[in-house]
Amino acid sequence: MTEVFPESTGPVGVTAGPVDPFAGPIEPEETGHPGVDDVLARLQALEGTPTEAHVALYEDVHQRLRDTLTALDNRPGPTPGP
Repeated sequence: MTEVFPESTGPVGVTAGPVDPFAGPIEPEETGHPGVDDVLARLQALEGTPTEAHVALYEDVHQRLRDTLTALDNRPGPTPGP
């Protein structure tokens, strides 16, 4: 029996298309932000890693993305007008 999976409407950086949980790892598209691209590339380490190690890797990626967003929020910007 062939299963049909719905189209992905995933987050930016992940190619949309049919979702097949048995297809293997999804390679993220480049976002254009080198820091984010480097962090997302770490997800490739999941392949071949024992399942019990996945949580630590996901937490590391999540923290690095949060740090990147925080750094963007802390950039000096234009002074608000009156």
